[in-house]
Amino acid sequence: MAYPARGFSFGLIKADDKNNSEASLKARNLSFRSPIWEGHVGAELNILDIDDKGFTPYIFGGVALFSFYPSAKDSSGARVPLRRLSTEGRGSRSIPNAADSMPCTRSPSLSA
Repeated sequence: MAYPARGFSFGLIKADDKNNSEASLKARNLSFRSPIWEGHVGAELNILDIDDKGFTPYIFGGVALFSFYPSAKDSSGARVPLRRLSTEGRGSRSIPNAADSMPCTRSPSLSA
């Protein structure tokens, strides 16, 4: 039997040095915020009837999209997009660009 899977998540992450108790970080005076969203669709196919056998191997597949867009306020209070400034490590050798990475896993599983 096949079971569809789909979902959507949204959140907002933010941080501000002015809220830190450490003096050196307060003096740094950095802040940011970023909306984050993720959507996915997929399906799970059970090979055996779980009600009849009590277990089943299964196959799962799907696709997902993820986005974040960090920004900060400048000294005049205007919102400045940070993505083009590469503040989150984009373009560095140690952190791959999103287009260069595609997480993939595989493992045998049983549903009980």
